[in-house]
Amino acid sequence: AKATCSTMPGGRCARPSGAMDCTWSAEKAGELKLSDVEDVANWTEFCLDHGNEYILPFWDGRGDTTHMKMRMSKVLEMFQAKYPSDPIELEEPLCDWRPPNWRPSLI
Repeated sequence: AKATCSTMPGGRCARPSGAMDCTWSAEKAGELKLSDVEDVANWTEFCLDHGNEYILPFWDGRGDTTHMKMRMSKVLEMFQAKYPSDPIELEEPLCDWRPPNWRPSLI
């Protein structure tokens, strides 16, 4: 069966209630451009010369957990420097949703 907007309405709303059409919200918190993280002045020129950003040191060890954590730390550090009054980490949201006919013994 093909899903329609009436059967699959989505879930974004201003204040999530857990209703089928109101399960999440988002607000802009700022941005870091890849060119800031990579320190590339002209992406058009860079791409024409090199093809893609994966040759840059930032992406070294793409499958390695240690390198991933280092990349994430760098991005968080740069975000904090750019937006010093904003928190780096947010609290985990409360998830109190239960599926229809849920059985507490299974959760």
